[in-house]
Amino acid sequence: MRWLALPAAAAAAVSLAAGGTVDKVQVGVSGRNATEGLSPSLYVDVPVVADYQQAKFDGEQGDWQGPDYTATKSSDTGRTDLSFRSVFDNHVGSLDGMATKALVHGTWTQSEKSSVQVARVLGGRTVGAVGGELVLYEEPISGSARWESVLALPLCHGVFGAVDLYADAPPADTSGTAGQYLVGTTPAKQWNHDHALAAAHGVKLDGPLPGGRVSARAAGKAVAGSVADCGGALQGVPLVLQRKAGSGWAAGGRGVSGAGGRFTLPARGAGSYRVVASLGPLQATSGPVTIR
Repeated sequence: MRWLALPAAAAAAVSLAAGGTVDKVQVGVSGRNATEGLSPSLYVDVPVVADYQQAKFDGEQGDWQGPDYTATKSSDTGRTDLSFRSVFDNHVGSLDGMATKALVHGTWTQSEKSSVQVARVLGGRTVGAVGGELVLYEEPISGSARWESVLALPLCHGVFGAVDLYADAPPADTSGTAGQYLVGTTPAKQWNHDHALAAAHGVKLDGPLPGGRVSARAAGKAVAGSVADCGGALQGVPLVLQRKAGSGWAAGGRGVSGAGGRFTLPARGAGSYRVVASLGPLQATSGPVTIR
């Protein structure tokens, strides 16, 4: 059977966190050499996928339990389960390398592989995305229902991270004596496939990456530029245009960065201006710009 990527609309529906629960993996942990120099305010957010509840989370790995499953030809029952672990490395050199390093079941069959956009969040606001890689593997045993998904993402300065998700219950899709295993009316293998994939699609990068900056230049009677960090452009960031006033600076206008992190802020007459970007842990100021 050929397995297709979960449709975007279905993935969005499945990946909604149950009760808003999010397992937040801290990236800039003291003593973790692979992520040295990255902010302790940077997290990989792993929302608990819909239909499941958090059973445990130790800061780096977690386990979620979902609804019961049944069998069509026997009284067999059990509870669905999906677990994850986080991995960070500064030597793998690529998304492919990170995905391979994070994979637990190296002998399983690769079913799907795609480039994905991992949403970035600052101060509770979505500000952009980083390009990641999502790979899905299935256990190559007849009748198995188990899947492993790996989401790899870049974290700047040669550091990569990954979330490895393992859908292992129900472990079987069919059995000669038990018949078809079902979660509600969904075959077990399809259930595990969809939730392992949707859980990976729900991952977000939350917090500041290094190199936050505002670039600004004169554009006629306005100040134009962009907001970015080493992860790329940042949109939706509140901006204050300041005008030189004596030995200090006074507010001369406000705005928000748009697509590609770009902005254009009208100046109030000739003078020296600068742009201040502020959102959550991001605080950055441009160099002075002269408007004539």
